[in-house]
Amino acid sequence: MKTAARCAILITAFLLAVPSVAFPQFRNRRDDGKVYAYHAGYNAGYRDGQRQGISDLRFRQRFNYRTWDYNHPDRHYRPEFRFKSDYRKGYKEGYRDGYQSAYRRNFRGWR
Repeated sequence: MKTAARCAILITAFLLAVPSVAFPQFRNRRDDGKVYAYHAGYNAGYRDGQRQGISDLRFRQRFNYRTWDYNHPDRHYRPEFRFKSDYRKGYKEGYRDGYQSAYRRNFRGWR
């Protein structure tokens, strides 16, 4: 009986300890809000960059994602994002990716 109880306690302790060691990425999904701020910025930047890329291509502008929007990455920032530098970094990377994606994907269709 004592052996079964010890075994049950060891198994329970093992099952509680393994997820925190083996899967640390699931411990704190928001990483104190920094990941959330980065992704919010990336998504806003991607949409803005895509819009600008399509517009530049439509009006036969040369490829240049470093526009006013790109240089003002906190335009859509809200206080609940908390980490402004992470938001800005995400916005700039998202803007660049969205612009490149839209401009290059539609390049043959507009020319």
